[in-house]
Amino acid sequence: MDALLETALSVLLVFIAAIPALGAMPGFLSSHETTFSSIERMEEIEVDAGLSLVDANGHVLENKDAYDAFLKREISYSYFVSPSSFGDLGPLAASYPAGGIDGDLLGYFYLRSPLLEGNAGRLDLDGFASFFFSYFPKDDFFLSGDGFPALDFDLALEALSYLEEGGEKPSFYDIHLQAYLSARAESLSLLSTLDAFKEPLEAYERAFAAMAAYEFAAAAVCFLLSYLAVSFFPRLFSSSGMSVGGMFSSLRLRKEDGSTAEMWRKALYGGLSFLTSFFLLFLTVGFSFGFSILTVTLFPPVDYLVVLLVFFALFIIDKIPLLTDEKATVSEIAAGVSLFWAKK
Repeated sequence: MDALLETALSVLLVFIAAIPALGAMPGFLSSHETTFSSIERMEEIEVDAGLSLVDANGHVLENKDAYDAFLKREISYSYFVSPSSFGDLGPLAASYPAGGIDGDLLGYFYLRSPLLEGNAGRLDLDGFASFFFSYFPKDDFFLSGDGFPALDFDLALEALSYLEEGGEKPSFYDIHLQAYLSARAESLSLLSTLDAFKEPLEAYERAFAAMAAYEFAAAAVCFLLSYLAVSFFPRLFSSSGMSVGGMFSSLRLRKEDGSTAEMWRKALYGGLSFLTSFFLLFLTVGFSFGFSILTVTLFPPVDYLVVLLVFFALFIIDKIPLLTDEKATVSEIAAGVSLFWAKK
């Protein structure tokens, strides 16, 4: 019960006190601004490279939607190569964004993007075709007159019917979807090595880590205050040795013989219990600021997740004696106290 109350109270304190306080700290505000401006810059670079998964409204596309955008350009390019092959569906194909060397969401990056100017990643048409067919089935495409891969006309018509008329999903759809996602992942990996992208990426990583440190510290203060309010002080100053949660569960802290525990015993038990329940702080952090904070380095080279595992290990170690004849936690044994059910 105490753990639930402490976590709930600490999250509440974060929202009503810590977040407003962080908003008044220049260091946090600077890190916050740099974090999001760096994200915007990286998104702009991805757009410039033709590799963005963000639509015109700023929404991140799901994998299927991203592939559909790619597929429409494939259909458009097939139509450009041979309009007569599309019959009555030609106007629909013509309405799609242009594909080919300048419009293809993969081809533009490797063949035209200024980001690869002078870089070993720049490909010629033969090199791009080799890259393309290392992911996509070669039998589903043909090389147009300019040497660029074009989707087979029958497959393009099948896809067009599916996208516009709700027809049956093309047999090649799932294979091409995975091929596109894999090829795009390799392209993004190359993009991340470019100086133009690395600069905002590194700025983002530094700023996000600094912002996470502020948030972690704020959550830690809130968790400490909630622990003091729910468990430590109520047990320390009450003759019954009950915490706030103990008032609901009728558990009280006593010496091993059942007599009232001295204050120093209660304080020692409270301190040890705080350490062994410290992993709950990470729930506060996660529920308040998002669990992505656990991926950030706390004290280089130690990650938050490593610290979480250490404190969770302390929690487990504290409870091990419960499985023995002692029937008590390490914290209880060290302080010479036990938790008793209050008599009704």
